[in-house]
Amino acid sequence: MPGSVGARNIATEFKPQKMKKILFVLLLASLSLAACSKDAEKASADTASIITAWHSEPGFGPSGKPFRSAAWQLPAGVELTSGGIHEYSFCTGNSKGNFDYATVKGVPGGVFNVCFELRNSTSQPVTINFPDDLLIQSTNTNYQNGLLMGIGSVTLAAGEAQKVYANAFCINEKRAVPGAYDYEGNLLSFRFGPGEVPAALKTVTDIARSKGLTSSHITDGSGKKLDYKKMENIGQIQLAVWEVTSGKGLSPATLALLNSIAVR
Repeated sequence: MPGSVGARNIATEFKPQKMKKILFVLLLASLSLAACSKDAEKASADTASIITAWHSEPGFGPSGKPFRSAAWQLPAGVELTSGGIHEYSFCTGNSKGNFDYATVKGVPGGVFNVCFELRNSTSQPVTINFPDDLLIQSTNTNYQNGLLMGIGSVTLAAGEAQKVYANAFCINEKRAVPGAYDYEGNLLSFRFGPGEVPAALKTVTDIARSKGLTSSHITDGSGKKLDYKKMENIGQIQLAVWEVTSGKGLSPATLALLNSIAVR
């Protein structure tokens, strides 16, 4: 099945407790082939309460519960044609190769890409304005929920259907990277979650969105091959997200790295 084998192998071979340097190497190797878990260093006594508080946040970290806030809704008359959101190879038919990263919306640097097709069933054009920060909820709690940043807007003509591709950041511990299908060959799906994130994570997303980053900032001139030097720069965003969702809080060092990201 398209896109499923690589994701299965990665999720099987790399345990969630691997150190973050290994995860970062995997992130640089491929946005779609990486382990989606922060390192499991032991928390000191002075950070334990912070970690406990974050770990009680539904939908994040180790939580298998739905997000706390209500899900963001599409405008009236606009629907998801497949009924859900999927890992991008469900739409492209392949997980590697000649994928055009220029089609991917939002802040780049997350570990996986998703796709969804929207259809306007009305007789008038409709513009969908996505929230600055949009969470997506996996229907299978063995796999990551995702965070989409800065997707922007999509306009659909009357009766038009359009595929949307977006980059997604990992926000859970001990969950596998989503492929198009799970280990048993069942189609994996997401649904829209809240159009907002907790304050601690918003610090990261506000900085990331302010950089004006697009898919062109992680690819070569063709737009179809990843530029790993560029990714090393932008990969700090996923690391910052991991740091927050691990419950340890954004460290001054990571905050400085996040602020230092420069468009190349």
